[in-house]
Amino acid sequence: PIAFAPWDPHTAWFGGNVIFQTQDRGRTWTVISPDLSRNIKSHQQVPGGDITHDVTGAEYADTVISIEGSPAARGEIWASTDDGLIQLTRDGGLHWTDVTPRGVAPWGYVTTVAPSPFDAGTSFAVIDRHLSGDDAPYLLKTVDFGATWTSLANGFPRDQWVKTVRPDPVNTQVLYAGLERSLWVSFDGGSKWQPLQLNLPSSSVRDLRVQPHADDLIVATHGRALWIFDDIRPLQEWSAARAAGTYLFAPQPAYEFNYFEHEEGAYAEYAGANPPNGALISFYQAKPAPGSGPSLEIIDDKGRVVRRIAGLHDVDGKKKPLIPNVAGIQRVVWNFTENAPAKWLGTPTQFQGF
Repeated sequence: PIAFAPWDPHTAWFGGNVIFQTQDRGRTWTVISPDLSRNIKSHQQVPGGDITHDVTGAEYADTVISIEGSPAARGEIWASTDDGLIQLTRDGGLHWTDVTPRGVAPWGYVTTVAPSPFDAGTSFAVIDRHLSGDDAPYLLKTVDFGATWTSLANGFPRDQWVKTVRPDPVNTQVLYAGLERSLWVSFDGGSKWQPLQLNLPSSSVRDLRVQPHADDLIVATHGRALWIFDDIRPLQEWSAARAAGTYLFAPQPAYEFNYFEHEEGAYAEYAGANPPNGALISFYQAKPAPGSGPSLEIIDDKGRVVRRIAGLHDVDGKKKPLIPNVAGIQRVVWNFTENAPAKWLGTPTQFQGF
């Protein structure tokens, strides 16, 4: 694993059986930990047999596989290994403590250790034991620097092991979890979970990150590409929206682009889909609105209505509402156009305007 210190962008870590640190862009490296693994020599042999060896390295053990610095406390670094250990330093690597949860069978892959963005000593850990024949989900939380751990796996499918977890950087109660075949979210700190699958393919979710400037949830899968959930403010403010009944989520800053597509060579071969062209506006309604349904008005800084979005539009020859009038979170894309001028009804139809 490669990780960067939240308190210093010039400090990077690289994991082997120890943790290496560089502060000069990789020109020099310093070991800042002892061997953090179990270091069992019988688990470090070339596997396979007498005829053909497995040389992929997939079955070796005793390696650090997750490193995370705490955004809440300088010097607090969490590390986990593929042989079931969780290690913690609170002084930048001078002293390390084994804080592996008790009560969980050994030899699991501790695939993720994710410290809280808000509280020192609080962290989340994922243990994957499916290679030992145990498909149960293991997701744990500590609030006392690993002295005790509590399970947060209630509500997950019992036949899907957890691969990753990530706390939301804005709302302390929101957590995201990636399982072997699904994506989940919790709005109460992990007490209850619900699927966040939407149009995401059923695949192994290996890592999750929240891009801090765009506030997007980035989902890395195994074999089904990289996905982005644009603007997760509706998830961060979901509890407030439900309590209000109707709720408009403040939109992110929007930019108007001129798109260019290069259709030759390899430039477009690995390109993903662009975000919607315009300002993404989200709102919540607990039940369908009465009458003709919801409408949306874009107002400038002087209070003038620039654009009103309502009514029907043509989609494949059928009339469909511009804003779906259904319960839940709805999203509308405003493409930066303004209201058209009033129709000139005294001229032939083709000149009246839209």
